[in-house]
Amino acid sequence: MKLFIAGVGFTAGRLIATQRPAFSHISGTVRSAGKRAQLRALDIDLFDGTAEPATLAKATSADVVLISVPPSSSGDAVLDQFGA
Repeated sequence: MKLFIAGVGFTAGRLIATQRPAFSHISGTVRSAGKRAQLRALDIDLFDGTAEPATLAKATSADVVLISVPPSSSGDAVLDQFGA
């Protein structure tokens, strides 16, 4: 089963650490290169969170999508970015 996580932060990182064997592939988004480097050991494909073709392909091919980004006062940035 493939998992796509919008916003790989602390909580999503814990999910990956405890549930990694349940997924054949994990990909997700992070906001910074530093965060990407910090999460490199988790063996997941990480993207910058924009609606680039590679990111969209991973998101649309996932069996499970987890949105781990809080909404702002102007709405849900993930749903706005990915057109949902």
